[in-house]
Amino acid sequence: MGVIGVVRNAPTTSAETKPEAQAAAPGPTDSTVMLRGATWLFHRILDVDALTAAQASGNDAAKAAAATAATAAESGAAMVSAITAAAESEYFAAHAAGALAAWLLIHSEAKFMGALKDGTGSKKDPAEREGAQLAMALVVMHGGHAVEAWAVGPFMPMLLEGMEDAKEEVKSGAGLAAKALGHTAAGRAIRQCTATLYSGLESSKWKTKVAALQLLSKISAEKPEGLELEMPDLIPAVMEALSDTKVQVQDAATVALAEACGLVRTPETVKLLPLFIAAITHPDKMTTKALEALMDITFCNALGSDSLAILVPVMLRGLRTGEAELAKCACKAACNMLSLVASAEVMTPFVERMMPEFSKTENHSYPDIRELGQQSMKELREGVEGAESIADQRKRTKAGRAEVDAALVSFGAGADAIPATVRNHLAALAAGECAGSLSICPNVLSSKEFQDAARRLLTGAVDAGVVDAL
Repeated sequence: MGVIGVVRNAPTTSAETKPEAQAAAPGPTDSTVMLRGATWLFHRILDVDALTAAQASGNDAAKAAAATAATAAESGAAMVSAITAAAESEYFAAHAAGALAAWLLIHSEAKFMGALKDGTGSKKDPAEREGAQLAMALVVMHGGHAVEAWAVGPFMPMLLEGMEDAKEEVKSGAGLAAKALGHTAAGRAIRQCTATLYSGLESSKWKTKVAALQLLSKISAEKPEGLELEMPDLIPAVMEALSDTKVQVQDAATVALAEACGLVRTPETVKLLPLFIAAITHPDKMTTKALEALMDITFCNALGSDSLAILVPVMLRGLRTGEAELAKCACKAACNMLSLVASAEVMTPFVERMMPEFSKTENHSYPDIRELGQQSMKELREGVEGAESIADQRKRTKAGRAEVDAALVSFGAGADAIPATVRNHLAALAAGECAGSLSICPNVLSSKEFQDAARRLLTGAVDAGVVDAL
């Protein structure tokens, strides 16, 4: 089976899928670089037995790549070169190689992950470290939903390590993998990757903080749907990095803030972003202008957690300055804005931060500030009425996780067993887990939603009958 006929129908979401775009590119395309990752990976873990098994049980693209690679191996030719020669373009070659790499990850997880850990941990050989990063980029970009569990889980600490590397080529490889992750993951899945980002931002090592911020920037730049729901946790973490003692951390945080703000979807908030980013990075100069602009704008769309994550910190800073005019601006802005919040659930993560600050206005010397403060607190209380608390959300997800874990363990056995990495990821998605301490946990998936998610993640990983049994 030839590669060309199978992979030419691959998704064409990138400009790189067009051969003319690749020809016009001034340097190596992403596909060119990812194929180097395929060479690195196949040289280490791909053997005759694996090629034979992939031809028997892989998807069409993996089967085609395995057949081409097997023929090349028999004649002593380079496998990736043969796959590239058989494909319509380098993009399609990378897609075929990525499908085969995904099959290897699913069916030879220990060997695959062992190679990655050896490569990323190779202290003296930057080529090894780069190869491992490019192999991850390849499988994340072209492996499909079946590799999602690894992409947002075990790969993330290695990507963070790559972004921290002193060698630019290694850092570039990690950046390409992060870009691929932001491009392919979405919804509940993309939120799972933030655990590594939070851990990195809390590190005592400034280089790790910079790496986490750069990783966030790379992922956010692709605007993955769903990551905006993590902004109640992400934005405060980035703001804290803006005041770090290391200039390198501050600079990385400035870039990350701009990229994270690109996740905001409410049109009116998008118009305010330049002012509010300036107010966050230069509070002494820009807080007043930002709050005045917030008071003047008319919102026609409901505000989500992405908007509040940007607007609330500036509002609270206005209250904390002690300046009467700023406090009045902040209270007026709150009164204008809080009635427009999309739901009680959206409001919930912000109440614990806002209520203590507005309660201080009860004793303010200016009567109008006291009145506005009371009105703001009334809006806050009414805004979260009937909503599930953050603590209750976490209890719900914990109980849901235990229930889903127990259900998944009972399905499949032996060769049909659900891989542990996939099982853990699917359980987290189904239960509505999220990494941040403030961000809203989604509801537990319904039976149909759970089966759809399972089918998406498990197709190609286990027998179809196991998926249907779920």
